[in-house]
Amino acid sequence: MFDFLHGLFSWVERRWKSANWALKVVYLLFIFGLLVAISLTAPNIPGFDWFKDFFSRAGPESQSAVLALLMLLFLTASVFGLRQSHRSGELKGKLDSVAADRDRLQASWDRLQIASSHFELWKRDCLVSVPPFVPANQRKTRFVTMLNLKGGVGKTTLTANLAACLSLADPPKRVLLIDIDFQGTLSDATVDKSLIEAKRAHDAYVHQLLLEPVYKPGLIDQLAVPMNRIPSTKVFIAREQLDNEDYRSQARFFVDPSAEPRFQFRKHLHREEIFAAYDYVIFDCPPRITTSVVNALFCSDYVLIPSKLDKGSIESVPRTLSWLKVLGPHCPAELLGVVVSQVSLNNRGQPTVVDAKSYEYLRATVERFGYKDRVFKACVPTSSKAVGIDHGIVASVDPKNRSLFHPVVLEFVRRMAK
Repeated sequence: MFDFLHGLFSWVERRWKSANWALKVVYLLFIFGLLVAISLTAPNIPGFDWFKDFFSRAGPESQSAVLALLMLLFLTASVFGLRQSHRSGELKGKLDSVAADRDRLQASWDRLQIASSHFELWKRDCLVSVPPFVPANQRKTRFVTMLNLKGGVGKTTLTANLAACLSLADPPKRVLLIDIDFQGTLSDATVDKSLIEAKRAHDAYVHQLLLEPVYKPGLIDQLAVPMNRIPSTKVFIAREQLDNEDYRSQARFFVDPSAEPRFQFRKHLHREEIFAAYDYVIFDCPPRITTSVVNALFCSDYVLIPSKLDKGSIESVPRTLSWLKVLGPHCPAELLGVVVSQVSLNNRGQPTVVDAKSYEYLRATVERFGYKDRVFKACVPTSSKAVGIDHGIVASVDPKNRSLFHPVVLEFVRRMAK
């Protein structure tokens, strides 16, 4: 008997937990009606004497009306509850289908990432005509990719402040910043929110460079917005649409080698209108390999690797260098150098003993890859002033903060002039 009652209770509990609110109302009405029926037929049911007295004093017509009302209420609630339950079942089925589709897409994405991580996808021979890479001696504009396959190394901070320092120099340089991280950290750090929202209405974000199959006059002006308080710098904004287009173009190329996606940036940016308008074009990359990152590298003259001096950051530099070497002849960009940020200084303004040893270890690590004298001697010291406090305003807008980045900027220009 105990097992039967326990099983019955468990069944009721499962039904109650799995029911939506409408079915729970039906269950409560059913229980209430059952208790009313029992109270009318069985004597001395505690708590229902008031209902028996009321029902016995009522005439036959009132009794019929009450029973009919209860029956109608129960039937209405039952129909509504069953409809809601059916609808919930349909929605659950759709959610399960979406989850299954998501799992299939994730599996495809994982396979694609494996192919990309082994470099095979981006090493493919080109099956279509490639837009020309205009030699550096035929233009004064220099293209630079800021890349490190690890996040949190100060890449975006260095990119934004490098552009600000170049633009505020004497004479000022004209800089185009291109944010190719769909999180839009650089965009948020350099551009006013109202301008970002204004571009949203026209979908005028950087992913348009991947979407346009041919060069489109006026596209550059459509995408460029001014950097806050830096008169000669423009910014291409990145948002989540870039992640979608990166994946789509990479997937198409994975399936169809003739769907060439690697030279879209070169198609739009290696043009006279860019050469006439800007001295530097700088790409701020995410810490992973995407279609946009490959496009930036295939469009650039130089690669600059920001890093910190902790073990994880230093170990990420060889991974980035290995990836650059594998691209080989497809990638014209050469390593300009490795820039170290967030260096702890002692009272004499020199790196602490710990950071000095880490710097030497980083330098030796880079030299083992065949890159001699590629670690910048100048570095960005640890300082709360290095990061802009206000939205859209970088630290180097203030001349006092600009001094934190000035030595790195001078070495950047000097190395590029060699």
